[in-house]
Amino acid sequence: HALPPHLESLGLDLSLVSTQWLMLGFVTALPSETALRVWDLFLSLGVRALFAAALATLRLLRATLLAATSFEAAYKALKALHEPALDCDAFVRLMTEELAALSPERLCELRSAHVPAVLREQAERERARSASRAA
Repeated sequence: HALPPHLESLGLDLSLVSTQWLMLGFVTALPSETALRVWDLFLSLGVRALFAAALATLRLLRATLLAATSFEAAYKALKALHEPALDCDAFVRLMTEELAALSPERLCELRSAHVPAVLREQAERERARSASRAA
């Protein structure tokens, strides 16, 4: 699991790419056939499939990302998924391996670690909205 600390050392916050991946269901990130396979799994298994696709993407790019020596190189690799993900069967195999390790209970456990921060952010936004309405 040396990948997260390495990306952090480069100053790369995965939310720069993962937000788009998850919100758009990988439609713009992956080749069409691969994205459609992700959507097949998403529609049959739910949101776990999108997280599995994100984890599969990171596994697919692991060596490239670990070799990156700059923010720019790592970011470029994360944005250029079409060639590495062209083999949709291989990508789906990676996804199914990630799904096997990502039970609904495990996903809930991972999410719960972030709930306090999300609630704080929501409260901050609500305070800012209230302050702008009052002004």
